[in-house]
Amino acid sequence: MLGIDAAVEGTESDDFDTSGQRARLDTCDPSDVRLSQTAEYLLALKAESQLTQTAVDKVMDATSSLIASVLSTLKHQFRQKLETVENLQDQDQVMDLLEYCCKDDVFSNLGTRYKQETFFQEKFHFV
Repeated sequence: MLGIDAAVEGTESDDFDTSGQRARLDTCDPSDVRLSQTAEYLLALKAESQLTQTAVDKVMDATSSLIASVLSTLKHQFRQKLETVENLQDQDQVMDLLEYCCKDDVFSNLGTRYKQETFFQEKFHFV
């Protein structure tokens, strides 16, 4: 079976790498890395699992809800832990950093079929 690697990089693989190590970007901005990883996930759903756009949309909604719930729990636990640290100078700055790095809506820039296909063409050279 032709894997996501073949679609993205022109090589053959049966595994979808969720580690993000393959994100090939010109910048190290976490938002760009997250967008590329999310696009790879959606492309795998479409190409490897052969899901329809309607099914992909439902998976995006469910995955977004799951991610938002998990991140909310982690942020709450992180804040509780920060409150126990005595020598931390500025807890608000640490929380701002956490908010910047942990966005809830990973699909915001890929929410439509048009946005997905445009990204796949531009970043992965996939038609």
